[in-house]
Amino acid sequence: MSLLATDLDHAYRRGTPVLAGVSLRIDPGELVAIVGPNGAGKTTLLRCLAGLLEPSRGRVTLDQRPVRPMPPGQRARRLAYLPQRPDVAMPLTVRQVVALGALATGA
Repeated sequence: MSLLATDLDHAYRRGTPVLAGVSLRIDPGELVAIVGPNGAGKTTLLRCLAGLLEPSRGRVTLDQRPVRPMPPGQRARRLAYLPQRPDVAMPLTVRQVVALGALATGA
C-alpha cells in the first residue's frame, strides 16, 4: 500500500497558502515524521493525506486510487487519522479510541 501526494496546495478562507507544491510517497513499512513549527501546515497535510480536506491543487492516492472520493468506511479501513486533541466527550484510553475506530468500520 503506497500513499502518494503530488503537488498539493491548500489555503484556508483568508487565501494564505498553507501547503504549496508538497509531494511525498510513503511505502509499506516506512516510518515517516512530519516536523515543523506551529502553523507550518503539518496538520493540514495530514488531513489532506487522510482525505478529510480537499487540496486546492494536486492529488492524494492510495495504491493509485484517489483517496478523497473513497466512501468514508472504505477509507477508514485503509487510513486512520487521530487528531492531537480529539473531541471526545468521555475520558477514553488510546486503546479504547482505536477500538471504536475498528467498530465504526466493521473491522
